[in-house]
Amino acid sequence: AAAAAAPPPPAVDIIAVWGVNAATIATVVRMVKDKEDEVTQHYAVKTIENICSQGGEWAAKFATQEVLVLLFQILGSGKSEQLRTTTASTLARLLRAAPGLATPLVEKVGLRVVVQLLNDSSAKVQLSAANLLNFLLARPALLPPRVLSAFLDEQLGRLPPQLLALLDHQTLQLRAKAATALVLLFRLSPRLLLETSRLKLVPALERGQSRERDEYVVAALKLLQDEILACVPRLCQQVTDEIFGKGKVGGGG
Repeated sequence: AAAAAAPPPPAVDIIAVWGVNAATIATVVRMVKDKEDEVTQHYAVKTIENICSQGGEWAAKFATQEVLVLLFQILGSGKSEQLRTTTASTLARLLRAAPGLATPLVEKVGLRVVVQLLNDSSAKVQLSAANLLNFLLARPALLPPRVLSAFLDEQLGRLPPQLLALLDHQTLQLRAKAATALVLLFRLSPRLLLETSRLKLVPALERGQSRERDEYVVAALKLLQDEILACVPRLCQQVTDEIFGKGKVGGGG
């Protein structure tokens, strides 16, 4: 008689076999701190980026204030463009995997640093900075109100020119991200529309709409156009309310 077929091997629990234990996490973080060996540092940052791209419980293990600060230190250290590009991308992915890091980010590092990265010489770093900025602006509830208010006041004359310049950037993703950032800013502070209009926002928008063929950028510019139209009534109401309020105060004096 033919021999009986061998039974199938038992199912392997992938979760139990593959994991990131505490010792591994500590080793990777220690490598990120290694300022002497940039290659080692780069591999460590890339490891965090790959894990954060997957999300889940393993990404959460790297979602600490320590890692956040270490990554920003690399960005400000004048390291190679390749390492800085990977670091900026890792930051964006880390924040997406752990939105709760938004508060320590703005309190320990500051939104100003994120804005400064929009002027980086590397388009890839600029793109990751735009992703970070848009992530934060789209979730104002994650930010302390005093921090958000101070940021909007501080950036009134700084951020709009940067974003308008990016609307003409050679990288199409950056053009779309810049348009999206303007939309989010106008939603948070209609007064920023006034400042941006003084910088010739409408001609820049018209120039982009006449030039763009990429669907992604076209959609972003259309969103910006719609937001401008929706923002005007809100802005007029805000100005009216302020005038009315001042009139009441003045009338009582």
